[in-house]
Amino acid sequence: MSGGSAAGEGSQTMIRKTTWILLGIFLILLVVLFFLQRSGFQGEAETAPTEAVAFLFDLQGKSITGLRVTDGTGKVVEVQKIAGSIWTLLEPVGEQADTGRIESAIEQAGSLRVLATLETALELDTIGLNPAAYQITITLDNEQQQTAFVGNLTATQSGYYAFLLGQPEVVVDKINIDGLLELLTNPPIMRTPTPPPAADMTPTIQP
Repeated sequence: MSGGSAAGEGSQTMIRKTTWILLGIFLILLVVLFFLQRSGFQGEAETAPTEAVAFLFDLQGKSITGLRVTDGTGKVVEVQKIAGSIWTLLEPVGEQADTGRIESAIEQAGSLRVLATLETALELDTIGLNPAAYQITITLDNEQQQTAFVGNLTATQSGYYAFLLGQPEVVVDKINIDGLLELLTNPPIMRTPTPPPAADMTPTIQP
């Protein structure tokens, strides 16, 4: 009996050792898998950096207090913020300003996104920049002015060629440029609603 008991205890000891060994291997595999996944995620993050968004105008943390848009035919639209809060229409003269449209245009001017910088300089006259088809000038709240010269649409119609003095030619997102150029044909003038026609008050004569 003692021999059988000893054999049984030996078998149980071997089973326990085997169990602990398997458990240890399992834990090691879990740790290895964890570090492999972690290093894989870091590698993906390093190979896919977030691209910085560049804008045509450098606002330097300032607010836009003036906007002037002109074209080659002499059309001008100019707005300016008076007393720090009231938008005034300087051109066309004598019209009441549509504040909502002006604020929308100001937001567009500050959001002219650069799609690409031209690595090879093109002949300016071939892309509508000599002379420029349009000029967009902003005034910041520190009185600094920046003028962008805008030319033709690109071949893909996705943006306009443009540049600031002393800077390379770039391609600027079409949508916001179109919004600003629309001011030339449809200035931000407050439209007076047309009153409804007066009702006919002629009394009806009964026979």
